[in-house]
Amino acid sequence: MSYTSTVVTAGGQREIPFPLHPIFQVVNSTDMPSGVSFFHSAIPAGAPGAPPHVHAHEDELYYILEGTAHFLLGDRVGTAGVGDTVILPRGEFHANWNEGDTPVTSLVFVSQNSRFEGFFDDVAQRVIAQGIEDPKEAAMLVGATGAEYGVTIDMSKTPDRAKPFFGMG
Repeated sequence: MSYTSTVVTAGGQREIPFPLHPIFQVVNSTDMPSGVSFFHSAIPAGAPGAPPHVHAHEDELYYILEGTAHFLLGDRVGTAGVGDTVILPRGEFHANWNEGDTPVTSLVFVSQNSRFEGFFDDVAQRVIAQGIEDPKEAAMLVGATGAEYGVTIDMSKTPDRAKPFFGMG
């Protein structure tokens, strides 16, 4: 396979109609020999991001561009602001949410040659095909789909301070 240097403009990012928060794919794993995937994520003010989950096959990095995000990091909560990087190794539970009153935008890197890069598209297609509009029903679909990708969601891992953002009281 041949690879070509290129510039991906802001308008060239592919929007994925993911039901939990806006996400754009910037780089596909087939764009470079390393096979890394790269996304641009936005979590609205006072909203959940990813529920507590663990990856079996890939690592993630979040680089915060705007706002302040809160993360479940194993069994503790961490806060990341503009310019901070969050390391999320496979095998450790993590989640994120936005407690603030401004959006959180971040760049998300997913380790090489991961089947997970198709997860967001798969969920979006299933939500559209099934006509799902209820956020809780969409969240259940996210969990079921995640299992097919080696991602396990466990809402019992939700920190108390994050529960209101995930509709848990």
